[in-house]
Amino acid sequence: MARNPSSDVVAALARDPEMRAAGVRTSLLPVHRHAAPRHLARLLALHQPSAVLLLGVAAGRSAIHVERRAVNLYRGPRARHAGLPICAGAPSVLRSTLSVRLLRRAMASTRAPVAYSDSAGTYACNLVLYSTLLWGRRGLPDGRPLRTLAAFVHLPATPESLGALHRSTPTLPLPTLVGAVRAALFTLVS
Repeated sequence: MARNPSSDVVAALARDPEMRAAGVRTSLLPVHRHAAPRHLARLLALHQPSAVLLLGVAAGRSAIHVERRAVNLYRGPRARHAGLPICAGAPSVLRSTLSVRLLRRAMASTRAPVAYSDSAGTYACNLVLYSTLLWGRRGLPDGRPLRTLAAFVHLPATPESLGALHRSTPTLPLPTLVGAVRAALFTLVS
């Protein structure tokens, strides 16, 4: 994939003065087993947000997907095994704590195609959602409590993100994705 559409959406929202005025803060996380949770934990400790909407890409999907849950499993991109627990002894499944129904309704109000999903996969997207949900129950790695509601949204590819090689892969235009996520964020802050 030439570009990550979730990065493009975050960049567009970071430049949006209405988002900033509403208190929305954005950040890009590294796609890395250890660096992503560390970076996310630092951001959550610093900002102590009431809600976190995490974004990632799911190329091949034709709609925006709101994830209902995360699993206690991580499998790297080249792993030959089924995966390893994110946190030993923790629950096998954690449900999103933000209202997935509210998020779906807000995004669908922009006429974007939106669906639910029960699997954030087992890679970085699932890792950051599961970590955030677990920290909401147990506290951050440094011991501070976290009172943050969280959900994850998978975005389909955009034409710009694929380049000319993958013309058969479903896509949605970047402005459609930005508008849908923007609507979800305004719903959360209102």
